[in-house]
Amino acid sequence: MESPTIASQESAVLRVQLHRQPLRRAAEYLLRFRGSGASSVRESKNCRAQPAVRIICISDTHNLRPTLPSGDLLIHAGDLTEWGTFDEVQAQLTWLSSQPYEHKILIAGNHDLLFDGVFLEKQPEHKDYQGRTRRDLDLGSVTYLQDESIRLSCADGKRALNIFGSPWTPQYGNSAFQYPREEDVWSNRVPSSTDILITHGPPARFNDIRPSAGCVYLRAEVARVKPELMVFGHIHVGGKLFRSWLLRSHGLVSDDY
Repeated sequence: MESPTIASQESAVLRVQLHRQPLRRAAEYLLRFRGSGASSVRESKNCRAQPAVRIICISDTHNLRPTLPSGDLLIHAGDLTEWGTFDEVQAQLTWLSSQPYEHKILIAGNHDLLFDGVFLEKQPEHKDYQGRTRRDLDLGSVTYLQDESIRLSCADGKRALNIFGSPWTPQYGNSAFQYPREEDVWSNRVPSSTDILITHGPPARFNDIRPSAGCVYLRAEVARVKPELMVFGHIHVGGKLFRSWLLRSHGLVSDDY
């Protein structure tokens, strides 16, 4: 796995590659271009010595079932469904569980109402008419994360990854897992040992073409933790991919957007 990485599920819209020209001046230019400074990325420890893990990242499928490429780990960053009903969630979980990956990780999004018990208590009209709750779901081989971490063994046990997942997004409309925009819910929320951070919404100024969409507090938390990979979705119209490689002897040599 290239490291470190911040990625959304959309295709890249701009690519800058320096290939075999490890010029520090060019690296500094790219850092200025991305506008967040060198402190937001960190070099992976012994990155060349660790076996590769191929990670497939998707989000906001809204009841769709796309054909997915092969890989070792599948991450779904929320909005698995459109309306968050029990039947929708279960159907999508069955599809997700059937995918041929060693590990499958899911967080909820604001559309996945069934997972947010507090929201359903406040909005009982969205409860399942048969009284079914998230506890009645069959997750199959899917691991669901909600403000919690898991440590996965990958590459035939030769590599371990610490993954933290959280569904929260700033308030927008009336849906699940939302918080007042002025409230800092992120400070020290993510364990410092996190290798992969999954959130439904973006940090401010990443995947965020509307100034109000991303969260400044989440951005600060990402800068503190500096995960190897961050996966998020939520903002359908702002899809982009950002990648930066730090090589031990050459500094930053490639950026993709």
